Amino acid sequence: MLHLSTAILLPAACLSLLLAAALTDLAWRIIPNRIPVLVALLGLLMHSLLGTLPAALLGTAVAAVICLVLWRCNIIGGGDAKLLPAVALCVPSSQILALYMAITFAGALLGLLYLALRMIFRRLRHPATLRASSLWRRVLRVERWRIGHGGPLPYGVAIAAGAFLMIL
Repeated sequence: MLHLSTAILLPAACLSLLLAAALTDLAWRIIPNRIPVLVALLGLLMHSLLGTLPAALLGTAVAAVICLVLWRCNIIGGGDAKLLPAVALCVPSSQILALYMAITFAGALLGLLYLALRMIFRRLRHPATLRASSLWRRVLRVERWRIGHGGPLPYGVAIAAGAFLMIL
């Protein structure tokens, strides 16, 4: 049962929460506090079961301090500053650096996508009518406006994508 919970159940729960974080960050540019808290609790549980809690806490503490400084300097948002250390608890301590490299790579791809979309949206006068649910229409309409006006990236999407790569 221990192997099942640490190998499948806890990572699946963590991935579900990361998907929720990415979607809320994309739609509203906010990551609800409960998501990083739940992700951190899942990671703590996983490391407790594996007996690797001290090393995980050390790596997460370093990440939390760095994220706090970046947040205070207005480089990253508060939700991202909370989610990044929480995600560090969801991977083995030896893979924290690889996790942050995967998140950085996903963030670079997200940034390039937004730059490309910004150029495309500047050339389009009237976007085609979308046949989608009202939530998706709203998200796409607002995202188009944000991209056109140089709004902030939903970096929670990059955090989730990088973590997906590492956890799977």
